[in-house]
Amino acid sequence: DDVKGVYVFIKADPSAPVIYTQPQEAAYLAGDPAKKLTVSASSKEAGTLSYQWYYNTVDSTEGGNLIPDATVYNYLPSTENDAGTRYYYCVVTNTLQGKTASTASATAKIEVRSAESLVGEKLSGTGTKGDPYQIKDAQNYKDVAELVARGFSFDGKYLQQQENITLPKDWTPIGVTKDGTDKIKNGTNLNAFSGTLDGNGKVITIPENGLPLFGYVNGATIKNLKIYGTKIAGYGLVNNLYGVGLSGSSVVIDGVTLMSGSSTLKSGLVGAETVS
Repeated sequence: DDVKGVYVFIKADPSAPVIYTQPQEAAYLAGDPAKKLTVSASSKEAGTLSYQWYYNTVDSTEGGNLIPDATVYNYLPSTENDAGTRYYYCVVTNTLQGKTASTASATAKIEVRSAESLVGEKLSGTGTKGDPYQIKDAQNYKDVAELVARGFSFDGKYLQQQENITLPKDWTPIGVTKDGTDKIKNGTNLNAFSGTLDGNGKVITIPENGLPLFGYVNGATIKNLKIYGTKIAGYGLVNNLYGVGLSGSSVVIDGVTLMSGSSTLKSGLVGAETVS
């Protein structure tokens, strides 16, 4: 018979993949967009590489939890869950002639923190009536604005201004809508300030054509504050007092005054509008 072909089978055991790009640790606030974790790997033979991501509650590549459908070289960790720390890693497997060899990447620590957890790092005090958070300068007010924008309303917390303060020219008022529009969507699109601010008889100065201290409030108290601004581009204190779809008090104002020489684009400290 004629010989039409010769087949040579070489048995080879696959080598474990070499991972040369490791996933990187990161820290986020809850709800912030995260960056993808990534691995890059290669093998000596012409095998097939596959990927499986895991997470663990301790810094170990043993005993981790398999993440369903996380089977490519990168993975996007979630920041939507409760604040906490997870350690992510990827197991890369080289398959050759039905045999496999695997290598686990280094762990990547991903820390998700609540906005509330940052308050103690930003402000002095504990936020109680007897030991209020201290507002010492414009940066402290910016910290409050950022925390409120991230969803920490200061509900039940007390703040006290310690010095006369001038806001920056690019000031963004405390309290915003989540999507940046003027629609509060019955409160679901609102990150409002809900704490108690004691101005302590100090002055807050608004730069010319600057916006007032507050944007959106809900259940807030503001007292003992003097406001000065030669040309405030809005109301004197609260720029967006919308109440559609909300219940209870928007704001209690006690002992807040607009100082002589000040002017506002819109008349008064606040103005009620009906935007849903």
